Amino acid sequence: MTSRPQKLDSSKPCQDVFTPVDTIISKGSSGESIFDQEFSPEPRPGTQWTQSYLIAYQREQENVFEGDQKCEIYVDKMNPETGLLAGDRVLVSDQAATFTRGFFQGPEWGYSDKDGLLLFFTVLVDHKPQIAYCTVDSTGHPSTPVVLTGDQIDGFGRVIPTASKKGTSIAQVTYTQWDPTPGERPDSPRERVTTRVFYWMDTVERKEHRIDGVRVFTQGPQFLEPFNPNVNPLCDLLLCQKDSKTMDQVVRYNTQTGESHFLTSEPTWHHRDPARFRATDPLYAGANAYAVSIVEKNEDYPTKIALYADVSPDDPYGKLELRNVLSIPQCALDEGFTAITSVETISSPTLKQSFLSLRLMKPGKGIPLDWDSSIWLWSLDDSLRRKVSGNNASEGNLLGTDPEYLLGDGKLFIYYSVYNLPQREAGRLKSGPADLHLCETGVLSDGTIIQD
Repeated sequence: MTSRPQKLDSSKPCQDVFTPVDTIISKGSSGESIFDQEFSPEPRPGTQWTQSYLIAYQREQENVFEGDQKCEIYVDKMNPETGLLAGDRVLVSDQAATFTRGFFQGPEWGYSDKDGLLLFFTVLVDHKPQIAYCTVDSTGHPSTPVVLTGDQIDGFGRVIPTASKKGTSIAQVTYTQWDPTPGERPDSPRERVTTRVFYWMDTVERKEHRIDGVRVFTQGPQFLEPFNPNVNPLCDLLLCQKDSKTMDQVVRYNTQTGESHFLTSEPTWHHRDPARFRATDPLYAGANAYAVSIVEKNEDYPTKIALYADVSPDDPYGKLELRNVLSIPQCALDEGFTAITSVETISSPTLKQSFLSLRLMKPGKGIPLDWDSSIWLWSLDDSLRRKVSGNNASEGNLLGTDPEYLLGDGKLFIYYSVYNLPQREAGRLKSGPADLHLCETGVLSDGTIIQD
């Protein structure tokens, strides 16, 4: 095993002079509860994927009870210079499952060489959650949704229609089903055991493959492009499972053989929510990078981010090399933010360095979705640890969740949703209004960092 690098000193200052500019661009109390936003990936030259700066989101009316068919999915365009919504939204579906308390996931983008840009989401069919998808053309207009799953997704489930489309006819979709004590919802974020199910299909068949014992905190497995598509055109999955010593390690799951290949072997770390990306930083030049949330042994929540590199390009199942460990800075610890979640990798050929957007939380009662939080931007080399949410934007009775980024025309923007805690009425959860926030980051579209 590669020797572990020295942990970066979290006691030093945040090394940053920056005043957050945090603006509410959609106010939930006005009837526009926008949340769980996702931005379309960058265009691929020479393909049908030509439209960038699209946003897909859920819109929920105020005071909606969980399970009611009153949630809508929209696609809108973004102004790449200002980061604001263009106001040219198009309705995708008005039968989406409600997001309340995170039972079901919102829209997720996918891609097909045959069909171009795709959007996956969860709908309710006879009050039963199902996964559906549609194509989205170059003008941002969706096709009529098609339901993929033909069976009820039963039990406690957070449906995650994460998608990867490779080749001309293969689609892959996953969803999470919690395995709590029968009759109980898994409110504890520790050691969540899930069952992953994913489908691949073409015009004539649909197959199902189950993966048991996957470990997550807030995010699901990631699809990896086929290493040898002539042998196996299906994407492998990047996820976490327990090793023989009961520690949660990063795993590449072979979708053809059903085998789990362990990529890490750290003896005192539980790994959570791994994400692979192409980092442009010199330390990772020529290699894939991996950002993984770390729960130390005997701790309950992630407190670090491990950065690995793929040093065996000819072996998709080779061990990863640990390159860096990022810890919560002291300035955040002093404010009570002691846990990490919702880590998003920010990487592009136009950026001279990569970043991580993330949510720092103050652990409390209930699930992480309900905890006070702040939104941050970190660099991979620890030279930048910047709080981008406003001082009062996501603390108190309002909660900041699900940061997402948009690499605009000249600037890097970060968005997150803030919503009021749902209330229980007559034994059912009722949603509160959600606000959509836009944060300036002080980072230009080439990766240059600006100080105040």
